[in-house]
Amino acid sequence: MVEIGMEILQKNNVLDLRDVRFGFHWPPFCSVSHLHHHVLAPASQMGFMSRLFYRPNSYWFVMIHYMSLTMDWKFRHQKAMKKP
Repeated sequence: MVEIGMEILQKNNVLDLRDVRFGFHWPPFCSVSHLHHHVLAPASQMGFMSRLFYRPNSYWFVMIHYMSLTMDWKFRHQKAMKKP
């Protein structure tokens, strides 16, 4: 997903990756029932409501790096719990 987002950013001439947010809505704040991730750029030009809803690692939105770390930890924890 990130690779596709990066390709779209390049096609749209977005070069400053420091001003981009990649992330997911955090349950129960999901408005659709399928997995998708957001690529927001330029983040510095988002309006008030967008800055609120897409604030990094908030109640509504988690950055993709945080989600990766969380999922990795949960997977390893569940795997460890299943060992005899």
